[in-house]
Amino acid sequence: MEAPPLPPPVALREDNVPDDLICSICMTVPTEPLLTPCDHLFCRTCIRQALGNQNLCPIDRQPCSTNQLRPLDGLISRVWGGIQVKCGCHESGCVWTGSIADYSAHLESCSVYSNSNSALRREIARLKEQLEEKDEENTSLQTRLNEALRNNERNEYRYRSTLDELNAMREKLNAAERRMRRVTESLQDADDTMGAGVSVGGVDGVTWAVTMDEIKRLGSSTDFGANISDILIHYNQKDILRAK
Repeated sequence: MEAPPLPPPVALREDNVPDDLICSICMTVPTEPLLTPCDHLFCRTCIRQALGNQNLCPIDRQPCSTNQLRPLDGLISRVWGGIQVKCGCHESGCVWTGSIADYSAHLESCSVYSNSNSALRREIARLKEQLEEKDEENTSLQTRLNEALRNNERNEYRYRSTLDELNAMREKLNAAERRMRRVTESLQDADDTMGAGVSVGGVDGVTWAVTMDEIKRLGSSTDFGANISDILIHYNQKDILRAK
């Protein structure tokens, strides 16, 4: 488990701390200061996080990468080491004061920090466990969502296929209805034409005709080709013939 960040020290006399020795990101005196190539000072954690987003100095936007960072040296290191601070756990009861250069060593033996650190670690462990549970829940929900999306795609495909089939059937039905109308109209025209009578021959200069209704009584229309004399043999001449 990653160790929690160290509580920052508090300067005993903040007015005596030069602005150039204060991290412009967290606004505290760095316990692990680093300098950029353009000589700006930051906490180690702050500047590494900033450069992780963009390789530019947060102050003047000059190009800068993590491998260009350097520790303090010379006069600036001595000035920084002379800053007097108190423990970041002073509000919880720690009474230690000393040089900022000795602060990290103090925290290793600070009972107040050790107790609070243990509690913090337990809280971090609890939150981490909750996060893992949420991750598992999220994974399960994502799986169900993906399955629902796949089912929806399959349903849409079946819907489109069914719709295409219905449209094709509708076109076939419309075509059949058009053909039926044409046949009906043809039959109606034939019925109108033959309803007035069909000439079937003549006797002694008199033309005889058979009406459509009379033909229907005679049977199939194939009987039209039969000799009129044959028809007269089976049917009474008075019933089916009339003079025009």
